Amino acid sequence: AGEWFRNQGLNREAIRHSIDGRDYQNAAELIKTIAIDMIQQGAHTSVAGWINVLPEKVVKTNPYLCVLHARALQLTGDLESSEARLIDAENALAGRNYKDDETMDSTRGLIHSCRAYSSFMVGNHDDTIYHANQALK
Repeated sequence: AGEWFRNQGLNREAIRHSIDGRDYQNAAELIKTIAIDMIQQGAHTSVAGWINVLPEKVVKTNPYLCVLHARALQLTGDLESSEARLIDAENALAGRNYKDDETMDSTRGLIHSCRAYSSFMVGNHDDTIYHANQALK
């Protein structure tokens, strides 16, 4: 069912069916394709909910998915869990599979962007500026 919905361009339904069918890799790939748009539209709780039900191994080995989860968690107010996901993202980037990945720099930039947001939310302006500058690099 997940594949059928995906072929119809109904990605939210495809994610739900992929999760229900325990096709977690497919669900993760679909989440990565639509999560930014959903977060920008205010559907961060849906994104966080989907990622919460994925097995930890699937999430922790995918740095971009970790960053998406971190951002969604930030918007729910859970800055502590968000930071834990950012650490997971950094650990995944340090793994052998991502040493030559062309998206590594942009993912690191997103990690710093998330940390800038968290620092701002707790009033740590020095860290906000530092992480914002790192994100721009």
